[in-house]
Amino acid sequence: ERERQQVKKRKEKDGRTITRLSDIRRQEKAEKFGLVAMDDLRELSDEPLPFRGVFMLPPEEGFPISRVLGPNGKPLDDLRHELGCRIIFTETEARERVAAKSYELVREVLSRLSIHMVKRLLQERFFDVMEKPMEITTERVRDDFIPWDLPADETWLRTPTVLKGILSGDLHHHRRLVELRENLETNLQRYIRKFTQCAALHDGSAKMRICLGTCLVSDLMLRLQDLNPSVALKEIFVTHKALMFFSRRLSRSSQQIDAFTSRLPRSFQRVDDDSSISYTFLCEHRPAMASIGPKTVWPNVKLRVWFTPEGQPSRWEAIIGERRELDLNIIYPNNDYYVKPDWRLEATTWLHSPVKADSEFGRLVGRMRINGRDQLEYSNTNMLVVQQVTRKTRVIYESADDFQLEVTRAQVWCCDPEVDGRDMPTPLIAKPEYESYGATIWPLLWKRLLDENRYALTGTIPGYKEEEFFANHYISKLVDTVHSIQNALGSVLVH
Repeated sequence: ERERQQVKKRKEKDGRTITRLSDIRRQEKAEKFGLVAMDDLRELSDEPLPFRGVFMLPPEEGFPISRVLGPNGKPLDDLRHELGCRIIFTETEARERVAAKSYELVREVLSRLSIHMVKRLLQERFFDVMEKPMEITTERVRDDFIPWDLPADETWLRTPTVLKGILSGDLHHHRRLVELRENLETNLQRYIRKFTQCAALHDGSAKMRICLGTCLVSDLMLRLQDLNPSVALKEIFVTHKALMFFSRRLSRSSQQIDAFTSRLPRSFQRVDDDSSISYTFLCEHRPAMASIGPKTVWPNVKLRVWFTPEGQPSRWEAIIGERRELDLNIIYPNNDYYVKPDWRLEATTWLHSPVKADSEFGRLVGRMRINGRDQLEYSNTNMLVVQQVTRKTRVIYESADDFQLEVTRAQVWCCDPEVDGRDMPTPLIAKPEYESYGATIWPLLWKRLLDENRYALTGTIPGYKEEEFFANHYISKLVDTVHSIQNALGSVLVH
């Protein structure tokens, strides 16, 4: 030990620096995942960075900005050095601006900040809506908008100034909110009627989920009531996809996934699942091909089918999605606000039905079967043409009544609707275009409560108990479990 110290002192005296092992590993990891290496950080100091993003924070009194930490308890200063980007922090506006050389880097930083925000909310409490709503958003909405998607320019879209009325409690704003609610309800009822009529053309039931705006006040805008924490919770985990904290998508071999499952904590046991294999079909609806029938056009149709062990369809679920911008002249009557259209209506219809249902979906499902060689055969109908098929295999592990781990393998085939004609069996015998693997951990309590309220337009989660949901022991157990699974996954990825 004494000799090692003497060698170290001689090198320091000669001006030679000793590279720490942690720095080497960090640089190797950065190069492996396409991040900016430590040696390149100095290049980020002065030059303009084209990609920017904004992360909104709650007010100072409810969320101590000065103590914001990044992932794994690291300060944000360490985060910017780790990823090689700039994080510009403005306390007065309670937001952070992130800038980096690449789109992927900014997206990575914002996703980490979103994860941190959700963790803080779970460990503390949700904020009163009448103070300030929490926002996790960029300042621009795109067609493929998700909370941490970012623009490549500086065209920012602000949250509508009508939200300031919620903050101030001004009577004038309150009257405008009443008008806003009435107009929204009128338009929503019109959209609901349209989707209900579409669903009535087929057997099954139609369920709808509607998301308004880019922040967590949609329920308040509709009902002008206090935002229940359970509603805010559902918005975070459903609308803002914050469950990314517990999910990781991989493109790895099956051997690596097997190695990962073998390293799981002992508390996780494999659970048999009747619906372990399902097929998802992305379909194009072509009503012009049909000589009779409704001329309804759905821009996005997804059909999910479950099969019995004998290879026969057992049940199906059709998901029809529609997305449209809301007219500001309708939302804000006699508009005297200078706002830009960052409010959008997204509606999804779920159709559930047994396979024997006499509908267009039922006819397509009835033409599907899995033969003895584990190969799917299907036949397009006149109106529904399959464009892509995904075969998903699920393996479920559960840890007592606390957590559920889902390991999935997805195989994707792209189909040519012009080659695969109608009324002709088309077997999936070709090699898949690609495969992907994923691992997702679900807190069973949250999953159960969210499933019970999955299709609710407004309202609270049934059986919701705040003291149970925010119990410190449950949160700490969750964080420890997630860390252990991440360690098991990380050991596979490194080697």
